[in-house]
Amino acid sequence: MPEQDPQRSANDEILERWQTITEKTQHLRDLNQHNGWLLEGQIIRNQQALEVLKPHKETGLYGADGQASSARVTGGKKISI
Repeated sequence: MPEQDPQRSANDEILERWQTITEKTQHLRDLNQHNGWLLEGQIIRNQQALEVLKPHKETGLYGADGQASSARVTGGKKISI
């Protein structure tokens, strides 16, 4: 059985550990990128939902004096009593 050089054995161990580190780092980078894509999609869906839920701003139904403005209100019906 040939004797192994201790320095060579240590270098092989370091190389093996380094390869493991780089493989795990690559895997984590891929997971991180995938999570980023998922988050981007969720952010877009949240923004769309917020746009639906936000109240639509009318162009002033009442003036500063509290009186009805002359702006036309769409979708409403005038009711007389």
